[in-house]
Amino acid sequence: IGHLRQAGYGLGSSHLLGLVAEGALHYGDIAAAEAAVREAFEHLDQVGPELWEGEIHRLHGDVLRERGQAVAVVAQSYRRALDIAERQHAKLLELRAAASLVRILAGSVDQEPARQRLQRVYDWFTEGFDTVDLVDARGVLGSRPAS
Repeated sequence: IGHLRQAGYGLGSSHLLGLVAEGALHYGDIAAAEAAVREAFEHLDQVGPELWEGEIHRLHGDVLRERGQAVAVVAQSYRRALDIAERQHAKLLELRAAASLVRILAGSVDQEPARQRLQRVYDWFTEGFDTVDLVDARGVLGSRPAS
């Protein structure tokens, strides 16, 4: 990413950094994911809000979760991601954030309102139900904690 920035590319850097963070999380490299998220936030501070801002907050929540932070702290990042995506009408990013929020709130009294919000976002979609994000959301919606 540093090479792209040196070459004058700025637009989309938060998206690329988000992909780096997501890949690092997938492979268990929490430090690299955290560094990518931090750099994405720095980029957003310089250029202002971008479409992927909400996704960076969601990934930040994922990093916090992997670091063992309190549920309330992680949920705050997911809620911020959800609110940003909703404000931007970025339905896919809203779906991802809502699914993450429902997962982290599993078994808590706050899970049902989050689940209802995820259901509303999921119901907005009219196609693409075999895509990874919609399959994931459907799985989250189908799973309920034992009472």
